[in-house]
Formats: sequence, structure tokens, C-alpha cells
Amino acid sequence: MRKFDFLGVTRPTEAARDSRQVMDYSELTERLRKTLYYGSVAKASTSLNSSLPLTRVIVEKFTETDSNLFLEKLCFEYAAELSREACLSPCSLVVALIYLDRLCQSNPNFVSSIPSSKLFLISV
Repeated sequence: MRKFDFLGVTRPTEAARDSRQVMDYSELTERLRKTLYYGSVAKASTSLNSSLPLTRVIVEKFTETDSNLFLEKLCFEYAAELSREACLSPCSLVVALIYLDRLCQSNPNFVSSIPSSKLFLISV
């Protein structure tokens, strides 16, 4: 089983699954909130704009998949503007990362044939 590391939260291999405990939901939520610079839940519900660190993670992951030098690359400004204008929640951006990971596993030829900027738009 492939390990997926997102902000230090890893998906364990089959052998390690039995020996590791699952992280408590409140502990995981607090860890992600601190890492991605989000305030309390009340503040997050009124302002669902993505944070700067989350946008950086998104851009890094989407540009990693783009191996073609001639295709349009996803830039930070485009990702931030699209997130703001479309009112994308942090949750939808994390789901886009999960979608990208699964797409890379199931159809790597498609991922390498499309520009990362268009792949980001499709994913969200």
C-alpha cells in the first residue's frame, strides 16, 4: 500500500496498521488547524477563504504531477484567485488533493497529458 503524506499525517502500510493507533478526531482537527493557520470554528465558518499554506500545498502537489515542460503550469496567483472567486472551502481543496492522488494512481497518462492549471480547475 502506498503511503500518502499530507502535512505529516500518513496512511500506514498494512503491517503498520495494526501497531499504530488511529489519531483522535479532535487531535487531528487541532493539528490541521494549527498547521494551516485557521482560527476557531466560528471564525472559519464566517470566512471560508483558503489559507496561504494550504494554497501553497495545493500548488506544489498539482505542479508535481505536471511533467511536460510545454504545458501551462499552475501558478500560486491563479490558485489563490480561483479559490477566492469561487469561494472554495478548505475542505473542497483537500478533497481535490485526494482526487488528484487517486487520479495519478488510476490514470497517470491522463494526468501527464493535461496542464496542471486545467487539472486543478477540473478537480475543484
